Amino acid sequence: MGGKLPDYISAPVEELLERYRGGTVVLLDHPEHRGEKFFVPTWRVAKGDTVEGLFVRGRRFWMPSKEELVRVWPGDASPFQRELGQVVYTVVPDFGYRRSIDLGRRPDAFEILLGTKSLDESGLFAPHEHIQQANVRQRLVAGRWFFEALYALVGCGLYPMEGYRALEALGEPAVDLARKNPFLLTQVSGVEYAALVARYRRRDPVGDLLQRLKEAYEGYGNTAVLWSMLGGDLAPELLDSVEGQVVRYGDYVGLARYVDLECEVWENVGEASSLHPLPPSPDLGEDQAEAFTLVRHRVAVLTGGPGTGKTHTVSRLVAAAKNAGIPVALVAPTGKAAQRMQEVAGLPAQTVHSYIGLKPHDPFARTRVFPKGLVVLDEASMMDLHTMVAVLRSLPAGASLLLVGDVDQLPPVQPGQPFADLVDRVPTVRLRRVRRQADSSSALLEAARAALMGKPWREVISGEPRDLLYHRVKDPDEAHRLLQVVVTYYLKEGLSLEDLQVLTPIHEGPYGTKQLNALVRSVAFPKQVGRGVELADGTLARVGEKIIFGENRLALGVANGTMGVIEAVDEAEFVLRSKEEYRPLPRALGQQASLAYAITVHRAQGSEWPVVVLVLPASALTTRRLVYTALTRAKVQAVVITTENLLDEPLPQDRRRTTWLNAVLGRR
Repeated sequence: MGGKLPDYISAPVEELLERYRGGTVVLLDHPEHRGEKFFVPTWRVAKGDTVEGLFVRGRRFWMPSKEELVRVWPGDASPFQRELGQVVYTVVPDFGYRRSIDLGRRPDAFEILLGTKSLDESGLFAPHEHIQQANVRQRLVAGRWFFEALYALVGCGLYPMEGYRALEALGEPAVDLARKNPFLLTQVSGVEYAALVARYRRRDPVGDLLQRLKEAYEGYGNTAVLWSMLGGDLAPELLDSVEGQVVRYGDYVGLARYVDLECEVWENVGEASSLHPLPPSPDLGEDQAEAFTLVRHRVAVLTGGPGTGKTHTVSRLVAAAKNAGIPVALVAPTGKAAQRMQEVAGLPAQTVHSYIGLKPHDPFARTRVFPKGLVVLDEASMMDLHTMVAVLRSLPAGASLLLVGDVDQLPPVQPGQPFADLVDRVPTVRLRRVRRQADSSSALLEAARAALMGKPWREVISGEPRDLLYHRVKDPDEAHRLLQVVVTYYLKEGLSLEDLQVLTPIHEGPYGTKQLNALVRSVAFPKQVGRGVELADGTLARVGEKIIFGENRLALGVANGTMGVIEAVDEAEFVLRSKEEYRPLPRALGQQASLAYAITVHRAQGSEWPVVVLVLPASALTTRRLVYTALTRAKVQAVVITTENLLDEPLPQDRRRTTWLNAVLGRR
């Protein structure tokens, strides 16, 4: 860890040179980089716009060190103004996107946000928009503390989006930290050490330490890091300068805010509930019947692979609880998982966020509690630490939370793995026997289990199974040609794009979501005509196209991961069809979405499709659990297009996450 920092670049676009599927190559008007080419990961860039971000020198171009940290600003708006408008829209969506951006450009923006200038005299709302104005006023009064804190952080030299991320992660204490030393905020995703070094024109060992620790979290999902892994050039005395922000126990160090979350999980799972064991259904096996005793505990786990009877067991358990007069709540991390559980259990199910009112990007949100009864949380392997803590805080004394999931699937993208860490550390029932006849003879699931155990596929493929097609390719061109053939075949067979999903481990490169989305789109929609919705990368998505959202906008009925098809587009709105529901949305909201023909395997968790096409390149992310997770997303058939020799060679082991729960708390 450590080494040369990326270069912080902020300069106007002098000339557009060429466009690629993933972005645009430009020349920047920068005194130190005359004539040098920069790759900007978007098509939405024009001459005169300002490009800002961290770049590293590549073979042909200067490349972003992190794409999400590269920003492009219109020529008539400063970076600060644009960011402030984005923060306003994120926190107070009632303003509307365009009005938020306009507010960000005004010199009196903070006067309006802090209430020293009234909305009535701001001129932002027309007379007929009094209801919307009243909603905004109510939100601003409730969130005055947030904008006061943001104003203070901006005064310390942070950009608005950096301040927003700091407040989202740390709350109001972020202000005291910034006043003490702004480099203390480099522990927050979105506040980068190299950017602060360039802005403040100095290096800071505290910021360097926190950046390295953050990268260990973000890169590997760890929440407990061996001190020796951070680099031998760090002095142990630095820990005195980050007291309260970094915790050390033995050889491990961790960011205090994550350690606090894991400690809260650990302290809230060991109690008993007030429920008594329920009578099991006579059609259940002995291991399934054991799950009916789990309701005695505040938190318990039911885990097993596909076909082992988790869903059937849960449906019988829910029925038994209802018959006993016990209140039942069914929740899941995603809308599709909740819908599937509702169909099986015959009771309403919701996403975790909608049930308890959890809004990760809303600092004013208040959560509500679950009923004092049985709470079943399906697809629990997807739960991150923040959401798991929110669920436990909403669980009343005496209630029982049953976490249901497959512990062999991928952990959440965010640091930590609370579900996997709780398996066998709380009362756990493991279902191991495959019960469904169709699944017991499925080559698809046999290959999934073989991948998980590190076994080659030759024996599975030798039987020429109908539900699993495997093809090894030599290069990206061959992979692209084959994918075109596969997509064309299924579309001609009458399969809709909603029932066909391409999965890949990565976003970038010829095997990444960006290029694969463009490829599938060229097959499905060879002619791009009609009014479109502008997406995050500048793509215009038209009627019939499948998109997926990357942000929570729960007030509009959209969450991170919501997938749907565009049904209509007019000047102000577009209609999204998702789960057979038709939802009108503002066109500006499209800028928080992307094409969804190809998505990452991580994002696919909790969902299933009749046909899955897995594009599998040689990558550090191509591991046993990833392939297992991808194949188990297919209900009927999977097509694997890969550069790897899966017939004869096992996949590499998954990197084990080291967390405070499994390395420290669970061993005390």
